[in-house]
Amino acid sequence: MKTTLKTFLVLGAFAGISSAAMGQVSFTINFDTEDNWIAGSGGITSYQDDHSYNEGNWSFTSDDSLRQTSADQGDVPGALDVYSWRVRGQTGDVWTATYDSTLPTGESFTEFSFQARRWSGDDPEFEVYYSFDGGTEYSQANDIGSVDFSDNEWVTFSQAIASPSGLSGGDFLVEIRSTTSANERFMVDQFSAMTAIPEPSTYAAIFAGLALGIVVWRRKFVRKDSCG
Repeated sequence: MKTTLKTFLVLGAFAGISSAAMGQVSFTINFDTEDNWIAGSGGITSYQDDHSYNEGNWSFTSDDSLRQTSADQGDVPGALDVYSWRVRGQTGDVWTATYDSTLPTGESFTEFSFQARRWSGDDPEFEVYYSFDGGTEYSQANDIGSVDFSDNEWVTFSQAIASPSGLSGGDFLVEIRSTTSANERFMVDQFSAMTAIPEPSTYAAIFAGLALGIVVWRRKFVRKDSCG
């Protein structure tokens, strides 16, 4: 069987990748920067379908929502710090988070999370979905499941994921979909996402693997040549 240089390079690269280390980077959007809120058809404190919030590489929109303050509601703060989203949800209403930038090659999303609570006296229910192709196909966040609040306290919801690396802007979406037939209010705050990124040692490991492949190939080639 003829073994080429290309074969050894591929094997060496895989050897480097298998020993590569991945770091984790997390970031949180807390919706507290007033200038990042963009009012839709009406005032930001009135229910509208086109309010938005933009920060860093993320944009957020929601049907039938407004900007909620931290004032107590049902003996629990309405926001974890300054502001949150208040969604007046019924079936068909969607709160959406969109990653708008291209993810560097080699980086991928590994988790997202958010905190939510119900408006005192309401009985909201929702399900969470995510997409890696701009909304053509969705997967349900099974770690979260169907949410039905038992009290007014803030609850953290998280989902482990494994996105493709190098996603294009607009490919990664997270949706909170209301599933109640009546207007049932809930608040959303502290959206977080985590990415896995190659550490500098990763690239060194890959290059070391390639170098090893070349060395092994050269030895094999020289041995064959000396044997005539």
